[in-house]
Amino acid sequence: MERTGARDVLEGEQWDVVVLQQGPSALPESQVHLRLWVQRWADAIRAGGARPAVLQVWPEGDRPEALPGVIRSYAAAATAARATLLPVGAAWREAWRRKPQLPLYGPDGFHPSPLGTALAAIVVHAGITGLPPAEVPGLDGPTARLLRQAAAQALAER
Repeated sequence: MERTGARDVLEGEQWDVVVLQQGPSALPESQVHLRLWVQRWADAIRAGGARPAVLQVWPEGDRPEALPGVIRSYAAAATAARATLLPVGAAWREAWRRKPQLPLYGPDGFHPSPLGTALAAIVVHAGITGLPPAEVPGLDGPTARLLRQAAAQALAER
């Protein structure tokens, strides 16, 4: 296996939280890979005194039917590793349930738009700090309220 230097960085610094993430991981072989590596890294992260967290992502925009599998895959990996789940994919699903035309994808149909990034940031901030999404600073207005509500729902259901 090729060494990337990540373990050296993990062991060479003090961390409070280390966030793990891979691609959508909806395919069965990807789910196995995600779970294996999250467990391995979570053990190393805890050994260094930090808390492991798993950033749940979303599938490509042309595969919306994969979102439930992505959500389940990341939740299972976090549970198996006893890591904090940061349910961004579930928050995207909840935001779309509330407003289906919400543009969470960027122009490439995979990476998030500024709105998708804002929703992810709310989930990550609240998930790591424990601050309720309604109190995460930085956004105002009705769309921000919708994002905060979607984040709160996803975090409550994790």
